[in-house]
Amino acid sequence: MFIPFFCYIYAVNLKLLKHMEENNNVAVELKVCEEAKASLLTSAKWAKFLAILSLVLGGLGLLFTLIMFVVVIVSPSVQMAMAANPAFFLVKGMMSGLFIFYFVLIGVSLIPTIFLLRFATNAQKAVCSDDSQLLTESFNWQKRYYVFQGIMTIVVLALTFVALPVCMIAAAAAASGLPM
Repeated sequence: MFIPFFCYIYAVNLKLLKHMEENNNVAVELKVCEEAKASLLTSAKWAKFLAILSLVLGGLGLLFTLIMFVVVIVSPSVQMAMAANPAFFLVKGMMSGLFIFYFVLIGVSLIPTIFLLRFATNAQKAVCSDDSQLLTESFNWQKRYYVFQGIMTIVVLALTFVALPVCMIAAAAAASGLPM
């Protein structure tokens, strides 16, 4: 009694698999209604605004970091202070490291901004021209944006969980008067 039932299930599944294999190469067109197009266009406009604002602020951050680097490291008053106190070279090295860190941080923060800008630009073009290939490309840029942001969030959380105990140990050592 169970054997014919299982044979029937197997035959139905086999027919279903053959049907899926035959129709796998058929392109199914996704229809986007006007309300979805309007929402996507609004999202793309705001994404473009945020991306441009982020690019401008990132550029200003790079410019101010460069100006501060020149003022702090290369200025004549700093050169005179280094001549008077040789230990000032250590401060200069730490400041140089801090400026390099700021450059890298701002540069890395501009990467997802470029992804967001490309998503917005392609999405606007896709909606205006009803181009599904361009819409797919825009969603690929959006996916890259979210993946990058997700990975960066994981990295920051991991660094926080690593740095927190180190800072607590250093604070406890400093409070107890032990040499670090």
